[in-house]
Amino acid sequence: MVDPHGVTFTDSLWVLALTYSNLGRFTEAEVLQTEVITSRKRLLEEGDVTTLDASISLANTYRNLRRFDEAEALQVEVLRLRTSDLGRRHPDTIEAIRSLSLTYGDSGRLEKAEKHQVQVLGLSIELRGEHHPDTISASGDLANTYLNLGRLKEALPLQQKVAQLTKEIRGERHPETSKSLSQLALIHSAIGNFTEAEAIQEEVYRLSKELRGERHPFTISACSSLGKTYYELAMFEKAVELQDQVLRLRKEVLGERHLDTIAASGHLAATYFRLGRASDAIWLQEESWRKSKEVLGEGHPDTLATAITLAHTYRDSAGLRKWRSS
Repeated sequence: MVDPHGVTFTDSLWVLALTYSNLGRFTEAEVLQTEVITSRKRLLEEGDVTTLDASISLANTYRNLRRFDEAEALQVEVLRLRTSDLGRRHPDTIEAIRSLSLTYGDSGRLEKAEKHQVQVLGLSIELRGEHHPDTISASGDLANTYLNLGRLKEALPLQQKVAQLTKEIRGERHPETSKSLSQLALIHSAIGNFTEAEAIQEEVYRLSKELRGERHPFTISACSSLGKTYYELAMFEKAVELQDQVLRLRKEVLGERHLDTIAASGHLAATYFRLGRASDAIWLQEESWRKSKEVLGEGHPDTLATAITLAHTYRDSAGLRKWRSS
């Protein structure tokens, strides 16, 4: 019999929490991860390795839920304990620094993220070598920060190297290869190399559907990215087909009030308008504005941006009707 209060039981909860996290079901993962950590702290000593591992995973879940203050507090504490017990150059300490850097990056503190990521990459190269998977991941983190800082000339060659090494070491069909290629496509898009981005994204989307299924969060994101690239290339019929699929899946998987669903509505509306379907575009944008007000509030920057886009569509659709009637 499994003791519901023992370590073996928390191990089972831990595996289930990881499954939820890998599926993008972060709210469910959080509940289990919190229970695991509470139980382990009661049963084991402070600084227990498995408890700290669980704390890092919970912090990453907080980050994915955009609860950055909670993520940072947990990560800073884990980093303190690991530095004290293991030293700054231990792999577990380096992983704690990396985890904290990702929270800084996702919360917009890009200079702090860069500082930590340069440190992680330097230590990883020194201790593990350039071809180690952790070093490649550290390079990818830094390339993403360069992208967000607008330092595209630094981001592109670094991410090209990440994609090349990941493919060589893990193979073409490994999930990490798809992720590295997807990030490379984003950098190409930011530079304006949409044709290069299209070729990469089509391959990433095809493989993700095959390996993960069309309802997996990564596959939906890959579909969304390819749809945006088709839009930029003025391939509006192709774009609308994918964006309609993304919106349907976002609603089914995340719900109508999720921010990713609201964003998907906006992307589809923009394509509708370019196809001359102004009434469909307006209807979607009105829905997006209403939901954004409900979820984020009227004064939130994203809500205001949605309102401005809707106003422009009202104005432009009036001009379009006038042009058609003339």
